[in-house]
Amino acid sequence: MLRSALLLVVFLPLCLHAQVDSTRSKVRPWAQFMLGSRLPGGFFGFGGGVELGRLVDPALVFGLGGGPDGATIAVGNEVRVWRTQRIGLQGWGYWNYAFGRVQEDEFASGYRTTTDPSTSVKAGVSFLVQTDTNLSIALRAGYSWALDVPMVTVERPTGKTSAPSTDGYFNDSYLLGVAAMIWL
Repeated sequence: MLRSALLLVVFLPLCLHAQVDSTRSKVRPWAQFMLGSRLPGGFFGFGGGVELGRLVDPALVFGLGGGPDGATIAVGNEVRVWRTQRIGLQGWGYWNYAFGRVQEDEFASGYRTTTDPSTSVKAGVSFLVQTDTNLSIALRAGYSWALDVPMVTVERPTGKTSAPSTDGYFNDSYLLGVAAMIWL
């Protein structure tokens, strides 16, 4: 039930935007680079979005991993809660899909660890400081809910074993990081 409610919060503004007169609002695209723990896109992510209105700011983030989950793609929405000329506060929510990871021992053949794909939902707030008209620095904090725990398959010359991951990365946990948002 909680997961359904979170997905509704993420995607409801997209539905509401159909009722807004778009001729009055200015479309502002942006690009973002993030670094931190369990952020949308993982440890290091980059992406972008389009600010269509106060409640509608769809975004897409691609992450380069940095954890046991491998490359990640995240789809979400950023919601402007409050903003002045220099500082602001945004709420956000993302659905993440991690592609999984294959690690092979490069010095000994026959040793491989495969982590299956996984999904999670991440939500939180960003405190923004606008340094000039085209750049904002953000402190991002929130919570990550793991929707599934991936299977980890370990292959050795003596055999193969599979078990759910015991890595703490796939547990529900707080997230924290920084981001640089460039307005295009």
